[in-house]
Amino acid sequence: MSVRIALASTSTHVEQIKALQMANLRRLLPVEVQETEGFVTAEYTLEFLQQIHKSTPAIVALADVNGEEQVVGYVIAATKEESLQHDLLKDLVGTVDARCQYDGKPMKDIRYIVVAQLCVAKAFRGQRLAQKMYERYSLEYHERGYEMAMTDVAHDNAKSLKTHKYAGWVVIDSLDYSGVFFDVIVLPLQ
Repeated sequence: MSVRIALASTSTHVEQIKALQMANLRRLLPVEVQETEGFVTAEYTLEFLQQIHKSTPAIVALADVNGEEQVVGYVIAATKEESLQHDLLKDLVGTVDARCQYDGKPMKDIRYIVVAQLCVAKAFRGQRLAQKMYERYSLEYHERGYEMAMTDVAHDNAKSLKTHKYAGWVVIDSLDYSGVFFDVIVLPLQ
């Protein structure tokens, strides 16, 4: 099955991102599925996704599903400013800017873009789509002047952390959000 990596360019893409997010949201998945398949933690409203899409469109993996082009994977991008509009992202950016460094340089002094979420539909996993989307993400946002991408991954989401490390991400710190531990990870853009 052929998959195309592109910038999200339509409102339908954004709606399909939201649907894929809901299908993989931690609070809606059985523990066994979380452990074997991974999960997404943050829940974004359709309105928030539409808002950030205007300036920082997501990278999407598109495939023909039942005769119709469908979003089967995504990487959501958000600027620091956009991140202030969502509590989880606001906390992440505030904490990273206050205490994290990369190569001895404070993160607050690095022009980074936030990866608000990565997800690949279950039927399309194992095809290196995360790596392919991150390659496109890196090119797209490096051309827009960003030096680095930053996100966090829950410690108990081993599948996601493995996927990110395979795509070249580096752990720079760990955070504790009310007893839930996350690794802060970065990807130099080029």
